Amino acid sequence: MPYQAKPKDKKAYGAKLVKLIQEYKTIMLISVNNVGSNQIQQVRIKLRNQAEIMMGKNVSCFVL
Repeated sequence: MPYQAKPKDKKAYGAKLVKLIQEYKTIMLISVNNVGSNQIQQVRIKLRNQAEIMMGKNVSCFVL
């Protein structure tokens, strides 16, 4: 059975995104279609301690 996000999960995700938007001055939204997990992991490693990365179902968000 596929995972169904609960309304409280969606609210928490939205609240975190709003907090990050208010806290940081630069935000980058990207699409990661057809990008391998190894490549995403390498980006996460390189941005560690420099950016916060939020992954969603249809978009990823890098907060610098």
